[in-house]
Amino acid sequence: MFDDRTPTRREFVKVAGTAAVGASLFPADAVAQPSKRRYAIVGTGDRGSGMWGRDLVRRYPDLLEFVGLCDVNPKRAIVAREFIGVASCPTFTSFDEMIEKAKPDLLMVTTVDGFHHEYIIKGLDRGLDVMTEKPLTTDETKCQAILDAEKRNDKKIVVTFNYRYAPAHQTMKEILLSNDIGKIVSVDFS
Repeated sequence: MFDDRTPTRREFVKVAGTAAVGASLFPADAVAQPSKRRYAIVGTGDRGSGMWGRDLVRRYPDLLEFVGLCDVNPKRAIVAREFIGVASCPTFTSFDEMIEKAKPDLLMVTTVDGFHHEYIIKGLDRGLDVMTEKPLTTDETKCQAILDAEKRNDKKIVVTFNYRYAPAHQTMKEILLSNDIGKIVSVDFS
């Protein structure tokens, strides 16, 4: 997982945090079963494919499989499928069709922020656990509708902050810690 070296604190925290989120979404009896959890993504832009899809496939191939990728842009969904590395995963432009045909266990919502609530509520109402990136939604009315759907369906929703571990940020951190550019005494991002 970390090659043949001791992981940095950040690497450990990232993997442990991802594992904790994943574990919280798995029913206890599912962990004991050899079958993989079925994931679907709606919104296959950089966040859905790059910061979630590909990383999850690389780190947890024995725990999950992608069974559906949905995007309003069909070409983006196809490119995401190739980038994630799930050649046999079907792509969809219709969310309802994806849920009906792919039959996922968990829905990952990485659409434009203003549409999160629509897909979260639809996913919960279809009996799915849902993982979404922050923000959960964009106003209190939509937030209340999500909370009502979660309660009504007795399903779980997890809100994540995936951009913290974006590949560019990981690379910057590695460069800074390596001392390849010298001892860093100050960093200003303004």
